[in-house]
Amino acid sequence: MPVGGGSFNKISRLWRQNIRTETNVERQFLRNQKKVEQERAQDEYETQISREM
Repeated sequence: MPVGGGSFNKISRLWRQNIRTETNVERQFLRNQKKVEQERAQDEYETQISREM
């Protein structure tokens, strides 16, 4: 392992960047899941309404 402090700073920066990226991907996934659930609920509601007519 290199002794220079710059290498550790670079590793630390890359690690933080990776964590941010993973967090953003997880948030996007959860937003998409919420959107899918809302669309599914809307479709079920519309199907129920059309059956009652």
